Amino acid sequence: TKQFTFSKTNFIPMITRLHSSLLLGEFGVWVMGVCAIVWFITLFLGIALSLPKSGNKLSSWASLFKVRLKQGHYKINYDLHQSLSVLIFPILVIVSFTGIYLNFPDLVKPIINVVSPLTPSPQITSEIPYKKNASAFSVDDAIIKIKSSFPKAVVSSVNCDPTKGVYNIRFYLPGDVSKSGSNNAYISKTTGQIQYVKLAKNGSVGDAFVSWMHPLHNGNAFGIFGQIVILISAVILSVICVTGLNIYLGKLSYRQKRAI
Repeated sequence: TKQFTFSKTNFIPMITRLHSSLLLGEFGVWVMGVCAIVWFITLFLGIALSLPKSGNKLSSWASLFKVRLKQGHYKINYDLHQSLSVLIFPILVIVSFTGIYLNFPDLVKPIINVVSPLTPSPQITSEIPYKKNASAFSVDDAIIKIKSSFPKAVVSSVNCDPTKGVYNIRFYLPGDVSKSGSNNAYISKTTGQIQYVKLAKNGSVGDAFVSWMHPLHNGNAFGIFGQIVILISAVILSVICVTGLNIYLGKLSYRQKRAI
């Protein structure tokens, strides 16, 4: 459902849509994708400005993490902004890049494909004749079919393509990075036959790279530890944003005073 509600059933999906698209549909996905691209670029501009001039001296690097608590409000904000940004820079790069992919996969996939060819999406042809409202094979039957073919499978989602008369089933197998699974199977609604199977273990390096995108973004790739790291990083990022705003306002106030 797309309704704005705080009911138990809809709250988490609503938060997910808010995070990925600001509840604005395709336009929101585009906005968040552009923000992720800008964020990714500015991260490297920021780290370039933060690196010490004497990069070969350990003391210069240690100074990046010092906060001058007794030298005024502006320097406290500046030092916190710099030290926290450098501290979680690798995590922010990963989150911003995966954010770009999740919003603009068609933009990133061609780049990945140059390095390691991705497995193309299957061309499933519709079964003729196929009656839209007739289904000899139910969703439950399709799930049973997957579990009989892959005893260790855990089905995470089932999508129906009524135009082609198939179920697209996503499932998890031991060893998958994503908790929702990195495997897909297309099963005919009419005959119950598996028309196509894509297994993560048979994929290319590019396929494996793509399968890491969402688990890296939310921390699930490393279990509860990864989720805690992402949570802490989100809190730190909030502090970085606040201190960045304070630095800007401080500079703006200083320039206005000089102009008087």
